[in-house]
Amino acid sequence: HNPPLIGFFEGFRFQPTMDPPNRVPDGHFSVRIDTGGMFRNFGSRHGLLLTFHGTGNQLLVWDPFNVAQHRVAVPPGFDEKKHFISGAVYRAAGDIQHFQVVLVSAETDELQHRQVIARVYSSETGAWGDRISTPCSSKLPTNMGFSLSVLVGHSLYWLFVDISTGRVDGIVEFDLEMQILAVKPMPVDIAKEKQGKFQLMRAEGGGLGILFLLKFSAQLWKMETDSDGVASWVLGRTVELDKLLPLNLEEEENSEEEECSEEEDNEFPFPGIQGFAEYNNVVFLWTHIHNFTVQLESLQFKKVSRTHMLARYHPFESAYAADASQDEIRYVWKLRQLHERKNSMNQVRCRIGTGIGGGHDGTKLLHNT
Repeated sequence: HNPPLIGFFEGFRFQPTMDPPNRVPDGHFSVRIDTGGMFRNFGSRHGLLLTFHGTGNQLLVWDPFNVAQHRVAVPPGFDEKKHFISGAVYRAAGDIQHFQVVLVSAETDELQHRQVIARVYSSETGAWGDRISTPCSSKLPTNMGFSLSVLVGHSLYWLFVDISTGRVDGIVEFDLEMQILAVKPMPVDIAKEKQGKFQLMRAEGGGLGILFLLKFSAQLWKMETDSDGVASWVLGRTVELDKLLPLNLEEEENSEEEECSEEEDNEFPFPGIQGFAEYNNVVFLWTHIHNFTVQLESLQFKKVSRTHMLARYHPFESAYAADASQDEIRYVWKLRQLHERKNSMNQVRCRIGTGIGGGHDGTKLLHNT
């Protein structure tokens, strides 16, 4: 039983998507920040929203149900001025009181060796764990960024992105159980395409998948492992979006082209990805007429509010009901996380790597209400 998609954040503004009586009141979850500067959302998960405050070099973990803001200082070794950083928030299975944050970045050492690094913060201990790293190809651009994270099974995934070109160069995996990093290749047929055409996702039947947009076609790729343990990408279904969605291409194309800027024109009028709800496997799509959500198994779609094509949505999935108490909401979340833990234990993983230590660098957790 997946938590429902109750809305999405665009910046700090929350837009509800459910129908009454369970619809979240307008403005109910919008974030109120008491300081200025540069902010960038890292996404939401398990009822929490993670935001990077670049000006203050800190992370903001926001719990909209309890109107609580937790501020966590970015640890040493992660400097946005030198290397792009990204992160993810999550709760361990069965734990509804505490949360953890995974921070990732890429760096080049004095010998010009490239590597991906990560550290994990625990709100229970108020500390960052030891640094974790894995080598990556020297062929990757030095100016690397990351997409928003996706949780599949017990691993978090990010796309590697060349910031200068916007093209995707690989996938970073962080195994939450083994506490190790790995770098995976993209499907050869669609490698080096621009980030806005990709979305990491849970594949049909489980495991890591990729949604790739090729003009009006949505290709669903899946990583499969053969009897020798060798993983490879396989193309599954292809969904023709111009046949699925009411785009009215012939009627709207001329008027929309006149409004489109020169920068947008080279991609116009093809759909783009604006967000992804990982539990419900729902993608947010921009089109030249409307914005849509599409559930990737059932292919059910729904119109959502229209914004600029470059806007980014951060879907918020949570056990929410307008007439439910906070205890009831937390109880549903605990059941969901226990179910995740059971599924995770049933998966057989043969991985070799080093674990994380219980390092403490003195970082404190501040609570603001």
